[in-house]
Amino acid sequence: MNRSLPYFALTLVVASSLASCSSIGVRRAKVVPQRPRFGRTTQTTAFGTFEVEAGFAANPKNSAEVSTMVKTGLSPTAEFFVDLAPYRYYDPAGPDIDGVGDVTLGLRQRLMNESKNYPATAVELAVQVPTGDEELYQTGGLAGVLDQNGLVNDNGYANVFGAFMLDRTFDTLYTTLYYQFGAIGTNEQGDQLVQHRGSLAGTIPIWEKWKALGELGVTYIPETGLNPLILNLAALYALSDTLQFDAGAIIGLNEDAADVIFRAGLTTNLGIFF
Repeated sequence: MNRSLPYFALTLVVASSLASCSSIGVRRAKVVPQRPRFGRTTQTTAFGTFEVEAGFAANPKNSAEVSTMVKTGLSPTAEFFVDLAPYRYYDPAGPDIDGVGDVTLGLRQRLMNESKNYPATAVELAVQVPTGDEELYQTGGLAGVLDQNGLVNDNGYANVFGAFMLDRTFDTLYTTLYYQFGAIGTNEQGDQLVQHRGSLAGTIPIWEKWKALGELGVTYIPETGLNPLILNLAALYALSDTLQFDAGAIIGLNEDAADVIFRAGLTTNLGIFF
């Protein structure tokens, strides 16, 4: 597992360098982090800007990964994102397995901003492309492995996801209700697994630039009976409007979920490029 640390360090160095250096005349916007949530919010990256999320997650028993997401605001209410795990490590009973994970391409569209009477709403569509190392495709029993968030991934097939989300603010408590439907490819031609994924999250300021995140999440795959239930706890620190750090843990609440997964990372807005 320690072999993943150099990749994480490199990711942080590059992201931090980008966060501290911006071209003359480039206006950077306030970050809208999706990490370290299990689900997603209705917020989208500022129009015309690029944003990078980078992080590290480790299950002390058998796995670790470096994750990176690049996002750009296509309009004031739409965002395109590319999600990639540059390095994944898995320690089964036999030889260790590591490599690059699959790539996910997605679009999130906010349909309505929050108002006095209604929550903010958004929809998301994403497709996961089998571009990862073939060794990772052989680590799971059904069609891949359950990743740090409970998603089936790196299975060697294209997976399609659709989601909707609602945001509502109660005084200083920012809440999000999230649901995702997934069609997971298998080795049976024309056959797919169905995946349901949902969460309820709340974020609240605790002291100056610090916030706390609490989230209950579940994934359910009817064909296999897998339903990992997790509690996601994290602390968020805004170094500036354009850079936020996070650290926390995902705690498994049933047998299908990992006992604990530790996570840390950052989100930074790089500014306007078009």
